[in-house]
Amino acid sequence: MAILMDQAQFSVIIPTLQRAAELEPLVKLCSGHPLVSEILVINNAPQPISFAYPKLRVLDQRENIYVNPAWNLGAVKARSQLLAILNDDVSFDAELFDIAALQLSRKWVGIVGIDGAYLNRPRLEAPKVRLATYEHVTLGFGMAMFMRHDDYVPIPSSLRIWGGDDCGLTPFFRSGGSGSRPVARGCGQGDWSDHVEQQEASHPGAGRP
Repeated sequence: MAILMDQAQFSVIIPTLQRAAELEPLVKLCSGHPLVSEILVINNAPQPISFAYPKLRVLDQRENIYVNPAWNLGAVKARSQLLAILNDDVSFDAELFDIAALQLSRKWVGIVGIDGAYLNRPRLEAPKVRLATYEHVTLGFGMAMFMRHDDYVPIPSSLRIWGGDDCGLTPFFRSGGSGSRPVARGCGQGDWSDHVEQQEASHPGAGRP
């Protein structure tokens, strides 16, 4: 897909506990894309990040601040007009950045995400974009979200693990009570393993049986 010279760029936000083998390949993919200006890895693990890439900025934390506060921190530190909030265990066709940027240039589109049916699968066909149904939004939408920086809604401090993506979709959380814009879906892959383990750490006995 051709790159429009006036397209806004993305700040990529990736919280991590460094348990996912996909983390470095994901950072490498993002670093190589012309629409990505920076990659903010919020390191919730005690060990330092062991790799470096030209656009990578690592925000080391003294302790695990959990995923939603990590998103908030990334949004505060981000310098670009657009945000890409990603799980550390996702991979997708790099063209998704081009598709998301194009969709977000249309003011009636609020968030672009990856269809859960394409998670952990190679690309088999040309990506398509459609309005997301309720089922699409509830199927792991927070694994990869693309939005305007100005549209990011800070997540309340009481929500550390679950429900952060709902803050960007629910009119209640938007300033002034304004309604949320429609959501579009693309294709990609990932899972919620780190989030389940974080929930277990925060709430003993919850998460995996």
